[in-house]
Amino acid sequence: MKLRTSCLDDLDEIYSIEKICFPPQEQIKRNYFEQKLQICPEHLWVLEDNNKIISFVSTITTNCRDLKDEMYTDVKLHDENGIWRMILDVNTLPEYRGKGLAGKLLNHVIEKTKKENRSGIVLVCKKSLVSFYELFGFVYECVSESTLGDTTWYQMRLAF
Repeated sequence: MKLRTSCLDDLDEIYSIEKICFPPQEQIKRNYFEQKLQICPEHLWVLEDNNKIISFVSTITTNCRDLKDEMYTDVKLHDENGIWRMILDVNTLPEYRGKGLAGKLLNHVIEKTKKENRSGIVLVCKKSLVSFYELFGFVYECVSESTLGDTTWYQMRLAF
């Protein structure tokens, strides 16, 4: 397995994984990933197995304390000097799940965020994943105001 920063050449594979992992109403759009890979590819990391992307994590940094729906559609909300890192996406191809890959990506993001001296990390997830993120030190805060995909999302924070 190889963990690396993404690049524009990864666009098709990343978007393909997004479509596999989320229902259409919850997917981040292809044009968002394209813009992200042009503006701030260093905030999206991929795991490869034999040169095939099998898992990725997408983030932005901001001074906004809470994760907002518009962060999934407007890359310009990324602020390189932002004190909070927002995790927008953690995806692993179904046939690679249960092998600790998402955890490997999360640990990488946590260490990178600490080294960058940011205040912490925020994410939203479905109720079934709250206990998973708690394993990495995230604390449940509230039901998110997000209406993405007409689903209930739970905001979690890892403050440093």
